[in-house]
Amino acid sequence: MIRELAGRVPIDKLIGETFRLKGVNRWRRGIEHDSLVVDLEKNVFYWNSVGIRGNALDWLTKIQGLSYRDALGELQRLSGLPFTNVLEAIDKPTPLYPKLLNTFFELGKHYREYWYQRGYTDETINYFKLGYTGKAFVIPIIVDGILMNFLCRIGSGENKRVWNWSSGRPTYPFNVDNQKSKYVFLMEGPPDVMAMHQIGLPAISRTGGLSTWKQEWNKYIIKFNSVYILYDNDEAGIVGAGRVANKFLNRGNVLYWPAGFPDKYDVNKCMLQYGEEKTKRIITEAMLPNAVHAKEVDRWRHTIGYSKLNEVRTEIERRARCIL
Repeated sequence: MIRELAGRVPIDKLIGETFRLKGVNRWRRGIEHDSLVVDLEKNVFYWNSVGIRGNALDWLTKIQGLSYRDALGELQRLSGLPFTNVLEAIDKPTPLYPKLLNTFFELGKHYREYWYQRGYTDETINYFKLGYTGKAFVIPIIVDGILMNFLCRIGSGENKRVWNWSSGRPTYPFNVDNQKSKYVFLMEGPPDVMAMHQIGLPAISRTGGLSTWKQEWNKYIIKFNSVYILYDNDEAGIVGAGRVANKFLNRGNVLYWPAGFPDKYDVNKCMLQYGEEKTKRIITEAMLPNAVHAKEVDRWRHTIGYSKLNEVRTEIERRARCIL
């Protein structure tokens, strides 16, 4: 039944959802990845540079990283065949194929304008192995040296679209490997972490959810004396930072943006507007001395509200204006 499911799905249509193909008659070849070859007659693919070949099921599990259960469900949807008991019996997670990391990174060397426009340098791009699939720009999510997923991005502003390369996977911490500082900044997401790296400050994030920090991730922050939560300058960021601060084993502190800074402001925008040196000074000389411990944030929320927050942000603004 599984072979029938895989055989009913045209492999070129499936791969074409992710990569562009060209060719006529029996053979198709990837436009951006020319070692990717599709045999329409046998309904299989060969990706020579990463050493993978197979049918539609192999593409979904070995390349897209879906579990067998999710892959079979996707094949059923695409083929129109009915579900069988095998879909309930198989639920084995599959690793994301590690050679994709270098494949996308190498292609991305020719498509860096997207990252340059966001202020990232070649050093930052190389450090985080930022790449390009042929359709989307990708940020690799690596934990304990293992490739867990890619965060895919296209467009910007209102036209921005962000999604996970492999769907159905959990949220992961980002940039937690090889951190040697005694303190760390927790950011809203990977792009802010990359900006912090560029200005010379240690930072981590997770791949989704402002208030998400799983207990099993505490092993990554136990070495830090302090965790400074630095979210975006908006209501969601302020509330989310306060909620997550309590999850850091009494190490959590919240940083706030200066009172006069725009709504939805973040470290990446600050770096683009004021440069790396001034952005770092605003954080370390204006925001950091006014960090608020998680317990104090709780007291604000449950007793006096956030009126104290305005006083703190005003003081941060005064210090920031001296820097600017």
